[in-house]
Amino acid sequence: MSAPAAIETASLERVREKVEAGERLDAADGLALYESGDLLALGELADRARRLRGGGDEVYFVRNLTLNQTNVCRVKCRFCAFARSAREEGAYTLSPAELAAEAKRSYEQEPFNELHLVNGESPHVDFAWYLETVRALAEALPGVHLKCYSASEIHHMATLSGLSYEQVLSELKQAGLQSLTGGGAEIFSARVRKLIAPGKEPAEKWLEVNRVAHGLGIPSHCTMLYGHVETLAKGSITSSACAICRTRRAASSPSFPSPFISRTPGSTRTSPPRPRSTRSRRSPSRACCSTTWPTSRPTG
Repeated sequence: MSAPAAIETASLERVREKVEAGERLDAADGLALYESGDLLALGELADRARRLRGGGDEVYFVRNLTLNQTNVCRVKCRFCAFARSAREEGAYTLSPAELAAEAKRSYEQEPFNELHLVNGESPHVDFAWYLETVRALAEALPGVHLKCYSASEIHHMATLSGLSYEQVLSELKQAGLQSLTGGGAEIFSARVRKLIAPGKEPAEKWLEVNRVAHGLGIPSHCTMLYGHVETLAKGSITSSACAICRTRRAASSPSFPSPFISRTPGSTRTSPPRPRSTRSRRSPSRACCSTTWPTSRPTG
């Protein structure tokens, strides 16, 4: 066995020992997993971590409807093909009643047991609009789990209203919100966030929203956007931070690595061009995707 191969094997064994012991992995462990060239070993370790948490051979699916109430957004993330300014062609904002009616029509056509609601961060609505939306959905869809809003949107609501994260989340929960979506995490490196989403809240704020939510009994999950300008170390830091966040949870959903796609399928609108200095990739390679998914299981 060559020296590099021996080092890699030793690194994976150290990670395996921590997984078996139920210990939380750190960024260095995540980086060791990312840098491993042994995809079969990664897959086996991911499966082992899943089974130690109680997973078996059964696979479960959620019948989910995803809706967007507005695509008007103040943030202007550089990777986004969804957001519009209020006066831009294609911009829309639905009232709480309109959204609830659309959700009910969809349910009557094909029932679902979870509603996933995410929006742009519109500066033209207030906190009451969000509360009215959740109440309208809860009334229109009794028995449907309402997974509404990312931590970034909760931060936006707090900014709009002047309320604390705890006050915002408590009022939303009272209105009918049951869990948070995972968007807005992207990559937690300050350098990367400044390049891809300079108008988005710092990673510390995103994590704080989730910590407060978990303290109130509101579960959440975490979505890592990868394959653009981040390094392996920065991606590992994100996976590790998400794992740390969820260890303080009241309940948990999994983390989801989402690959960056430079062109939206079926759309003529593309993500805005990135400056040369970012050296953005068009999309992650197949090898990158194959490594990121199993890596997210032990770390997340």
